[in-house]
Amino acid sequence: IHLKRGAQRREQAVQPSARPRLSAEQVIVNAAKSYLAQCLAAPPTLAELARKVGTYEKKLSLAFRRQLGKTVFEHLRDARLDRAQQLLSDTRLSVTDIAAETGFSNAANFATAFRKKAGLTPTEFRAGLCGAGATAHMGLIDAAGHGHEDRHDGDGSDADEACTTGLPDAS
Repeated sequence: IHLKRGAQRREQAVQPSARPRLSAEQVIVNAAKSYLAQCLAAPPTLAELARKVGTYEKKLSLAFRRQLGKTVFEHLRDARLDRAQQLLSDTRLSVTDIAAETGFSNAANFATAFRKKAGLTPTEFRAGLCGAGATAHMGLIDAAGHGHEDRHDGDGSDADEACTTGLPDAS
C-alpha cells in the first residue's frame, strides 16, 4: 500500500499543474502590481520599480502596455482610485485624509481624478452610498463581488447607521 501511494505521489509530481503557466511578462506585471499596491501613497520611480521586479524600465513599460493595455502610471492612478473608493465606502476618513493615504498631492487633485473616473466627486459618491443610485451610476463592485446596495439595504444595520449619522465632508 505504501509503495502504491509513493508511486502515485511521484506521478502527480511529474504531471503539470492544472494552472496555466504565466509568461515572464505576466510575472513581471503581477509582481509590479503587487508591489505598487503596497506603496500607493509613496510609490517608487519607474526605474526603482523595474529594479525591484528584476527588469528594466522599457521592458516593464512595454509589459504593462501589452498585459494591461495601459501604462504603469495609468495603472497606479487606477489602483489609487480603487483604494480611495474602498476607503470612501468602508471608513469615515475625511476626503483629505483619503487623498493623502492614496498618494494624491492634495484633496483637489484627488477629487478631480475621482470625478473623471467615477463621474461623481468623492463627497457625492459617499453620499450616494446611502441610496441605490451610486452603484447603478458607477457600476462599482466591492472586493467580495457585491454592489454597494448590498451594504446599505435599509434594514437598520450598522452599515445603514453610517448613512444616517453622516460621514465627514472634507472635499
